[in-house]
Amino acid sequence: MDSLRIRHVPIVSASGKLEGLVTQRDVLAAQTSSLEKAVGENEPMQAPLSRFLKRSLYTVSPCAGLKEAALYMQKRKIGCLPVVEDDRLVGIITDSDKHVPLKIG
Repeated sequence: MDSLRIRHVPIVSASGKLEGLVTQRDVLAAQTSSLEKAVGENEPMQAPLSRFLKRSLYTVSPCAGLKEAALYMQKRKIGCLPVVEDDRLVGIITDSDKHVPLKIG
């Protein structure tokens, strides 16, 4: 994530359904001790992402306006909005996208 400057990784099922999201903050917060508790004797960094992903997400429809999405993210202090249509992930808007004006007003 660091080398590619990716801060949000949506996790999807084989059919494209959004299952959750793993953020860079989640990865950094996952101390070795908490990982060891989660996976037992296994190598901590081999833990499946499903154990750490956020399943309760704010999402947006592809029909939503850009300004509306940016204000929504700003109000809720979130760094990204998965774009979902018919329960399938079709994109993601992040606070670092060059075309998303988060400093509105």
